[in-house]
Amino acid sequence: MDVALLRKHKGALTASMCGGVLYYTPDITIAHPEFHEVYDFGPRTGAFVFTLTPDDEFLIMPIAGVRSPGDPVYDRDYSGEHSRRVVVLDLKPLEEAGLIIALH
Repeated sequence: MDVALLRKHKGALTASMCGGVLYYTPDITIAHPEFHEVYDFGPRTGAFVFTLTPDDEFLIMPIAGVRSPGDPVYDRDYSGEHSRRVVVLDLKPLEEAGLIIALH
């Protein structure tokens, strides 16, 4: 499971171990930050390590694909669910939704 603090904002991102979910909190500086699900890659997709670009605009995450071709549940929820790939997520929609809180 990976955690990243946004460089220019108070927010933080974290990913679940095997669950394949990315979570975000807009303010990591408060006593009990609340994390919200922002993207679900599907169960056991191996989406748990990521990096942010230096400008905090994009998140880059390799999808390990815990299941292998031939496994009975390889494409259980959608085609290509466990395919090995790299995902690039644009974080601007979080900012546009008012979820990213700038540092003062």
